[in-house]
Amino acid sequence: MGKVYPIDMTTEVVDIAKTVVRDLALCGADAIHLASALILRNRLSVEEDQLTLVASDRELKEAAQLSNPAIIDPEEQGGYRVKSTCCRFRQRTISNT
Repeated sequence: MGKVYPIDMTTEVVDIAKTVVRDLALCGADAIHLASALILRNRLSVEEDQLTLVASDRELKEAAQLSNPAIIDPEEQGGYRVKSTCCRFRQRTISNT
């Protein structure tokens, strides 16, 4: 397994995420994920490491492919599927009875 690099939630991440939401129609969490990966990819190119994005979400993987990172889908590797609900909202009725 490779290294893990933490990325802080900075204005740079938010600004790139806003662009990703506007241009690629990703939901907020996926946009943050991709924005962080893009920032990290630029940092790693200096260090000559390769970025690998881990994602199972189809829309996120399609958007990420435009930037050409290596992508690992744990679901395709026999891993567990975590259902994404970042863009899906459920309306709940609250009863007073």
